[in-house]
Amino acid sequence: MNPNDALDALRDVLVADTTLAGYVKAVFLGVRDRISVFPSIVLEPLTIIESNESFERNDCRMSVAVIGYLQEMDAEKQIVGDATHTGILTFLNDIKKAICADPTLGGYVIDAVCPESHFEFVNYPIRSVTVGVELLFRQNSKTRV
Repeated sequence: MNPNDALDALRDVLVADTTLAGYVKAVFLGVRDRISVFPSIVLEPLTIIESNESFERNDCRMSVAVIGYLQEMDAEKQIVGDATHTGILTFLNDIKKAICADPTLGGYVIDAVCPESHFEFVNYPIRSVTVGVELLFRQNSKTRV
């Protein structure tokens, strides 16, 4: 396993989730200068910490920011939506449900957890939520796979 495979597996899980697929327009790898497609998700790798080298194996913990962008014109529905409007809390919950449905991401990682989330509101009507995702995987310390 390597970081590319772990990140691809995370993206694949988010794209394949039927709930998210019902309203998310795009899933991007890496931040963009301007997001013009809403709702969308951006995956940005943050850190990789390697530990426990034994028998040419490393345990790796990769931190990824999963950033959901939402544009909601109805100010009363931007946080808690309803049947026709997706609020930012629903978006957060749907992202977490997709990841937690299979914490091995199809067998590509040992574990995936979402220990924290942060909200941001820069310019109404655009809101974002950043879900910190920790991916645990093991790789060969010499071949890096």
